[in-house]
Amino acid sequence: MFTVLICGNIQTEKLAAFSQEVAVLSRGANYYPIEISPPFGDEPLDSEVSGGASQFYSAMNCNYMAYINCLPESNKKIKYSCSEISEDLTDYFVKVKDRSEFLQFVKNLAKALIVDVTEELYIVFADEWDEGQDIRLIESDFDGVISYFTENNSWDLWLYNVDNRSYVTKHPYIPLVFKVS
Repeated sequence: MFTVLICGNIQTEKLAAFSQEVAVLSRGANYYPIEISPPFGDEPLDSEVSGGASQFYSAMNCNYMAYINCLPESNKKIKYSCSEISEDLTDYFVKVKDRSEFLQFVKNLAKALIVDVTEELYIVFADEWDEGQDIRLIESDFDGVISYFTENNSWDLWLYNVDNRSYVTKHPYIPLVFKVS
């Protein structure tokens, strides 16, 4: 299941305010953030990402993690999903839409978050994430995150097949993590 996480090492005295700000900005973008604390179980993190997310949380000394859920709690068919974010980024890249709701959310995060609140902040994209699995880590600022998705179809690793003259998805299950500064 497609997963988007915001996590990091937040200054303890500013953790509550940071959490509140992420929640307000998320709801403003029609996302339903779910804060996650260790130990990580299958809910709300899908079992296919909980092992890697748990290891990442510990290894990076995080004290905050929120799952950006695109579905309201009233949706009974699927309990949690971020697939709308993936669709939004793809539609924006192929010019079906001239504006990405997710990238606007990232811009709003950049405006609202004070740099001295975090020691480290990460935006994570994953579909499957096993403990011990390698990830793609990109150190960037918020503008770099936006540029990445302006230049790339999605968080997946896309390659170009010359014979078919088309893009193909390769290694779709390698998590992409932005370390945002």
